[in-house]
Amino acid sequence: SSMASLEGAHAAALSREREQESTAAEQEQQMEALRCEMSSHVDNLSLNVQMALASVDALEAEREHSATTLQTLETLEASHAALASSNAALEAAHVAALSREREQEGTASESEQQLEALRGEMS
Repeated sequence: SSMASLEGAHAAALSREREQESTAAEQEQQMEALRCEMSSHVDNLSLNVQMALASVDALEAEREHSATTLQTLETLEASHAALASSNAALEAAHVAALSREREQEGTASESEQQLEALRGEMS
């Protein structure tokens, strides 16, 4: 009887041991699945960081391009203002030249009249 109870206790202990081993194996599988999942998340985060850095680089390049374009526009505006100023100066010089030309024509006309008058007096 005591041998039977010992054998029963031994069988129960073996059964508990097998159950614990089975539970440990399940837990190990779950841990491995979690490790894989975490590794996948880390890979995704790394990829997101790389994409964000690439976006920052692209934005910086775009900003530099915009700054260059703005500088070019400012240079063009300054050139346009200088051309407008030169044009105004040329127009003023032209008006002055026309005025002098008319003045000279008037003087020449007066001189001719005076010469005619002198000829008239001489004859």
